[in-house]
Amino acid sequence: MGFSELKKSVRNRAKPEGSIIEAWVQYESLTFCGMYLKDVETAFNRPQRNNDGGMRKEKLSVFAQSARPFGDPGQEESRE
Repeated sequence: MGFSELKKSVRNRAKPEGSIIEAWVQYESLTFCGMYLKDVETAFNRPQRNNDGGMRKEKLSVFAQSARPFGDPGQEESRE
């Protein structure tokens, strides 16, 4: 959660520091609790976007590892 997102959550314009800290504590508390909820889908236990459920049958265990790419999946390089 970036600082700009925290600034958007300011409710009391007279004391923005307290509102920012309150929003950060709420966010961190929900994130921490979300790591331990087994029956609720959270960012920590949700399946991958392109998970087809299949396992590769490779001879070497090195090639059987699944990997997730870095970066924004929506951006593509155009070579025009």
